[in-house]
This record gives sequence, C-alpha cells and structure tokens, in this order.
Amino acid sequence: MAAAMSFILPGLGQVYRGKIFQGFAWGPAVLLGYLAYVLPGLLLHLLCVINARSGDATS
Repeated sequence: MAAAMSFILPGLGQVYRGKIFQGFAWGPAVLLGYLAYVLPGLLLHLLCVINARSGDATS
C-alpha cells in the first residue's frame, strides 16, 4: 500500500508508514529532480517507491 501511495504522490507512502520527516523530504526532492530533467526525476521517484516499500511491514 505504501509503495502505491508513493507512486501516486512521492513521500505519501513514507508518511503513511509513520516516517513523517522522510515523507516530507522525498516530495520536494522528487519534484526538483523532475524540474532539473526527466531522468533524475524518474530515478528519484523509483527510489522513493522502493524506500516506501522497504522495511518492517508493521511500521
């Protein structure tokens, strides 16, 4: 669920899992990546989704 949420809105999956600071950091980072160029934005977005999915499933 967290990965899907981060796919739709970067950082939302981290906030859903209780990682508030990470969530609010991922959003602007991905946005800046897209503004710089499409490839860095896509890479950061993918890393954001992976980060939201990783870790303990109960947290």
